[in-house]
Amino acid sequence: MNRFLIAAALGLAACGAQDPTATRSAPGEGETVRPPLFQAAYRVDAQIFPEDGSAPMPLVLIRDGARTRMEVSLPNRGDAVFLVRDGETLMIMRLLDGDLVVRAPADAAPPIPDAGFAGEDLRRVGDCAVAGENGSLYENPNTGGGRPGRACITADGIMLQAFEGERLVWQASTVRREPQDPALFEPPPGVSIIDASVIGEAASGMAEQFQNPQPQ
Repeated sequence: MNRFLIAAALGLAACGAQDPTATRSAPGEGETVRPPLFQAAYRVDAQIFPEDGSAPMPLVLIRDGARTRMEVSLPNRGDAVFLVRDGETLMIMRLLDGDLVVRAPADAAPPIPDAGFAGEDLRRVGDCAVAGENGSLYENPNTGGGRPGRACITADGIMLQAFEGERLVWQASTVRREPQDPALFEPPPGVSIIDASVIGEAASGMAEQFQNPQPQ
């Protein structure tokens, strides 16, 4: 078992579970609205931009309503898949001797900033276009932790671009709307699921190393 790889994935944990109950509103400029997040079926190739200014993290986001799958590449540590469902995250680690699945809290997945635009304080402030898609530009006075934000979101609830203050945090490059195979939101058949709590203090220490790497 590659505990360092597991700890690296756990080091991506960030607060903010996603709300699948947002409803569609007809947006008018200056109105308070809620875009129809977490309803469409689609795949987005995007990048997440870390707060510390390090290199952006490529991410594939696959959604079918409230079901979410994220595929990420951890620098020098391999690939991982995160399934967010039913109040938990399943982390699928690709190891040399096969897949390993770790169960963790829902907020252990990489943070997708559209969760900060599921509330009721949004204002539509104009139109936008990103990655060949048109959308509405929304402002939110508090996307979490008192941070204001802006986001370009399509009419069917797909986030194309997001800012916290003036800092870019999310950028989509391609969008594909299509039905999603239900198997994408399930762990590989026959693989045992390990609870994150069994990793214990060793994983916590290695996660800290991942977040604060030392020069080689």
